[in-house]
Amino acid sequence: MNRLRKILSKLRKPKSGPGEIEAYKSAYNQLSLANPFRQLTGKENEAVIIMDNRELFKSDNPPNNSVFLTCPHASKDIKYMPLNNLDDMILYSQNAYDIGAFELTNDLSESLQCVALLSNFCKLLIDPNKSIASKHLVPDYVLHHETIDPEFQSSHQGAFARPDGKMGIEMNRRAIVGDRLDYYYIEYHKLVGEALAFLEPQLHIDIHTYECLSNYFPDDASLMDEESIGIQVYSKTENNFIAEALQDEDSGLKVFTDPFIPSLSHHQCGTFTLDSVADYDLEGTSSIQSLQLSIPNHWAMDSEFRLYLIEILTSTIQNSIKTP
Repeated sequence: MNRLRKILSKLRKPKSGPGEIEAYKSAYNQLSLANPFRQLTGKENEAVIIMDNRELFKSDNPPNNSVFLTCPHASKDIKYMPLNNLDDMILYSQNAYDIGAFELTNDLSESLQCVALLSNFCKLLIDPNKSIASKHLVPDYVLHHETIDPEFQSSHQGAFARPDGKMGIEMNRRAIVGDRLDYYYIEYHKLVGEALAFLEPQLHIDIHTYECLSNYFPDDASLMDEESIGIQVYSKTENNFIAEALQDEDSGLKVFTDPFIPSLSHHQCGTFTLDSVADYDLEGTSSIQSLQLSIPNHWAMDSEFRLYLIEILTSTIQNSIKTP
């Protein structure tokens, strides 16, 4: 990290003249090579997708490190997960990933020319936006359909025995969650932390979508009426400038704000990522302003609305924080 800070210190010094501009570009090149998000391999590559849309070479200004985007439910990739008799439609529904969140995060990252970090695994595999202590990292309805490693089952035969002949769901959970914590959950959060230390952003936005109504798992679904459908912007601070801009009379958007994020179901995720980043203090810097943006998934998939929303967000963010 010291090497990265030395490179960054060069970038932050005012430059003038052809020779110094060349030195500036050379520093950009070093930064690119040293950037840990440029070459992901192994577990990191399985866990995350990095979109680095900063202008490193085309501008004489430092790259935009002021804004950092995360999207923990961007992918429906189930990797190796063996599922038996689980409806294929679920894998393409809001139960598996936040529909439209990938597109929204990608477009906003391009518009702001900033770094975005997205999950590269399905939230049915393991949910990176729940606390590591949660019993719902892997949904119960998924555990009922998964196949246990035969070696693990044979070594815990007594624990799996039940009067109805089915394996115990808690043992199933133990067998499944361990590897996924290591390969996906921890890798995702490790890279979020590394990105914060590397970028030192002023603003972090955690991007989600939600489904207004669901036919799946009605006992757990968040059923919303038309009056409650809108954009949700949750912030741990009172200065929620994005919510204020979105609910301006001219926008015509309905915006809901709250310091606490509801954890109603797999449709509405918990506070874990937001809490972790909101309380993240970097040495020598002020606290990061962190918020969660959540919009209906059918809005996120509408390219015209997405463009409209991104124009508002980009203008608001650029006018409200210091960008290069």
